[in-house]
Amino acid sequence: MDPTVERTANYVRPDELHQAFNFQYLGTHWDAEELRTVIDRTLDAMRPVGAPATWVLSNHDVTRHATRFANPAGLGTQIRLAGDRELGLRRARAATLLMLALPGSAYVYQGEELGLPDVVDLPDEVRQDRRTSGAPARTASATAAASRSRGPGRAPRTASATGAAGSRSRRAGGS
Repeated sequence: MDPTVERTANYVRPDELHQAFNFQYLGTHWDAEELRTVIDRTLDAMRPVGAPATWVLSNHDVTRHATRFANPAGLGTQIRLAGDRELGLRRARAATLLMLALPGSAYVYQGEELGLPDVVDLPDEVRQDRRTSGAPARTASATAAASRSRGPGRAPRTASATGAAGSRSRRAGGS
């Protein structure tokens, strides 16, 4: 069962969970009517229980929104296609501005403030994710999860023209 904002409202109250990710908003396509509907439903669901609305566009388990919005709607939240990077960046910036203007709490995933896309051409042999570590999958869902590694969203990012990476490296001699 997919989490809906109405279902989430059953768990968030001042004396229970204070906040929960709004996965319905996270999965919304780049479509003004769809975004407005999810925003209105979220605010309507949280108001009666006294919980703040939450807004999230990306996290470590889904394709970054700059990459999702660079591709056609309907591909889901696990995309390994670059799409139209310029279009994705424009949409990601607009979506982030919208999210930050909404009432409630916004969650910003690392690099989202820069409009960073996923690294979709990362070869499997260089991924360092538990999901692709070679451990045997115990269930069909674990096998499916392994094919959707979080590696593309966790790849080091170039921080300068000299090639310094934006995340720590464990190369020989490094810490």
